[in-house]
Amino acid sequence: MKTKNLKIIFFLLFINIFFINELKSQYFKQPIPTPYVCDYIGTIKIIGYNASQGDEIAFYDPDGVICGVFVLKKDGVFGMVHIYGDDPTTMIDEGAKSHDKLEVKIWDSKKNILYSNKNIFLKPLIIGGTASPSEIPPKWQTNGIYAVEISVLLAGDINLNFKLDLGDAFILIEKLSLNQINKNN
Repeated sequence: MKTKNLKIIFFLLFINIFFINELKSQYFKQPIPTPYVCDYIGTIKIIGYNASQGDEIAFYDPDGVICGVFVLKKDGVFGMVHIYGDDPTTMIDEGAKSHDKLEVKIWDSKKNILYSNKNIFLKPLIIGGTASPSEIPPKWQTNGIYAVEISVLLAGDINLNFKLDLGDAFILIEKLSLNQINKNN
C-alpha cells in the first residue's frame, strides 16, 4: 500500500511539474507568489477516507497570511504545494519567514466543510527522493521539499481511529480522573 502511494506521489509530482497548470482554488484566496518558496507533498485523509479530487489544502503563516494553496487532482494525494515566503524588499507581508510554523486548513469540497486546528493531525511522511519528512508542526524554510501525512479527525476522536466510540470516552474519563487526582495532591 505504501509503495503504491509513493509511486502515485512521484507520478503526480512529475505530471504537476511538467504538464499540468495549477487548478484554481474555489474556497481559499490565492497566495501572493514571491521568489522565496518551499514545497510540500503528501497524503491526505478526511475522517478515514482519501480526500477527494477538488478538495483543497491551504497553508498559513503565524500572522494568518495564506502562503500556499493546492486543489487535489487525485484522491488522497497532494503536491507539490508551493508555500511562499515573505519578500523582504516589499512593504507587505506576502508569506512565511524562515522557521515560521505553518497552520494547515482543509476544505472538503463535497460537504462544504472547513477543517482546521484540532481536527487536523499531521505526521512526517517518509517517501525518499528529494523530499524530507516534515517537522511537526510544519515549518517554512527556503527551497525545502517536505513530505507530510495529513489526517482530518472528528472532534473528540481521542484514540485517532476516525470514529467516536467508547474508547474515546474511556480515555477522556481517565484523563479527567488523573487531572482531578493531581489537583487534590
